[in-house]
Amino acid sequence: MNTARSKLSAANQGTTTAGLVFAGSDPPGSARNTALTESWNGSAWTEVGDLTTARRGGSGAGTSTAALLATGYVGPGAAFKDEVEEWNGTAWTEVADVNSVRQTAGSSGTVVSALIYGGQPGTLAITEEWDGSSWTEVADLATAREGLGKGTGLSAVSALAVGADAPSNSMTEEWDFTSTLNAGAWASGGNLNTGRRANPGGIGIQTAALSAGGNAAPGIVGIVESYDGSSWTEVADLNTNREYNAGAGLQAAALTTGGNTPGLTAVSESFDGSSWTEVADLNTARSEVAGLGTQTAALTFGGAVPASSALTEIWNGTSWTETGDLNTARKQLSGAGITTAGLAFGGGVPGADQKNESESFDGSSWTEGNNLNTNRTALGGGGLQTSAIAFGGYNPGGTVQGVTEEYDGTSWTEVADLATASGNIGGTAENKTAALAFCRAPNSTATEEFTAAVTASSFTSS
Repeated sequence: MNTARSKLSAANQGTTTAGLVFAGSDPPGSARNTALTESWNGSAWTEVGDLTTARRGGSGAGTSTAALLATGYVGPGAAFKDEVEEWNGTAWTEVADVNSVRQTAGSSGTVVSALIYGGQPGTLAITEEWDGSSWTEVADLATAREGLGKGTGLSAVSALAVGADAPSNSMTEEWDFTSTLNAGAWASGGNLNTGRRANPGGIGIQTAALSAGGNAAPGIVGIVESYDGSSWTEVADLNTNREYNAGAGLQAAALTTGGNTPGLTAVSESFDGSSWTEVADLNTARSEVAGLGTQTAALTFGGAVPASSALTEIWNGTSWTETGDLNTARKQLSGAGITTAGLAFGGGVPGADQKNESESFDGSSWTEGNNLNTNRTALGGGGLQTSAIAFGGYNPGGTVQGVTEEYDGTSWTEVADLATASGNIGGTAENKTAALAFCRAPNSTATEEFTAAVTASSFTSS
C-alpha cells in the first residue's frame, strides 16, 4: 500500500484484481486515525477518495466499487462510533447509522444486504442487519466477542462469525436466515404513474427502486420513476427511449444499457440521482437483455442480436469488455448478484423455447447450476448469487404465470405466487426475502411487494 497502517478495514468481496482498503491507524499501532482509502487493480495501489470520518477498527462489506464501512473507533478515549459510510467507486457518503456503537465487529455482505455482529466496548453479541437503507437488530451471537474475522458472507442471509481477540477462541458460528423462511406473500404497493410493460431492468431494492423505460403503448418511452417503498415519483427521463433494456446499481447510482428503440441499441446511460448521462456503448447492440451489479461494476448478458445470444460484457465504470459467454444462449432472461458472483436464470423465446437453466458467474466464466422448477421467459427477478428470487413470466405454452421461486445458492424452491400472474414484467430485489414487481403486460400500473415470512434467525455453533 502507499500508506502503512494497522486496524484497517476492507471491502469483504474484493478480488485479487479489484480490492479496496480504508481507514486504520497511521502510523501502525498509533492512536492517530486515518480516512485514507486505497484501491487495488491487480498490480498497484492508488489513493482514492477519503472517508468522511477518520477511524480505525471499523467493519467493511461489499466490493471495490460499492462498499460499506460501519462503526469504528476515533479515540483516544471511549469514542466508539455508530456512523456508516457507503462507497460508490468514487466517493464516500454517510448513510443511516447502526443502532449500537462499536468497533472490531465482524461483518459480511453488500451495500444492499449486510450484517454486522459482535465487537466492543466490552464484548458484544449484538447483530444488526442492513437492507440498503436502515439497520435492524436481529438475533445475537451465541457467544459475545470482539475482534472477529471478517469477509465471511455474501449477504445478510448467510455469514460466518470466526474466532475473536476477546475472549480469544477458535469458535465458529453460522448465521442461518434461509432455513427459517416460509412461503411469504405478495402485497400491493403504490401504483406507477404511467402504466407500461417490457421494462425488465429494474434497479435498486424494494424500498428504493427505479423503473427506467419500457413500452407505454402505443410507443416506447424513456420515462423513469422512483419508488420510496410506498409511492412512485417521476424523475428525469432517459436520453434514449427504450424497452427491454438491462439495469444495474442503486436508486441514486444507476446504469441502464441496451434495449429496443425500436431497433437494437448499444447505448448505455448512467444516473446520479438527478439526471442521466450517456457513457460508453456496449460492444454489441442488443435487446431483451439482462444485467446485474453496480453503476461502476456491471454485467450485461444474453439478449437478442436479433437471435438469442450468449454474449456477456463486463463494465468497469469506463468501458465494456467481452468476457465468458453464457452456456445457454437466451433472451428475456433475468439476473442477480455482482460481477464476481452473478446469476442468470430463465429466458428463451416466448411461446416456443422457454428456459429453466440457471448459471452462476465467477468474474470470468459461467457454470451451470440447478435449474428453476418452472421454465419461463420474460420474467422478473433479482437479489444475490446465494439469495435470489424469480417471478412471473410466460410458460412454454405462452401462458402468463405468477409462480415465484427463491434461490439459496444451490437450489430453487417455489414460494407464494404473484397476486396477479404477469409476463413482460420488471422487478428488483436486494435478496430473496424482499422483492418488487412492476411494469407488466398489458401496460399495468400495478406494483407488488414480496416479503418472506420469518419465524426466527440465529447464529449456531459449528
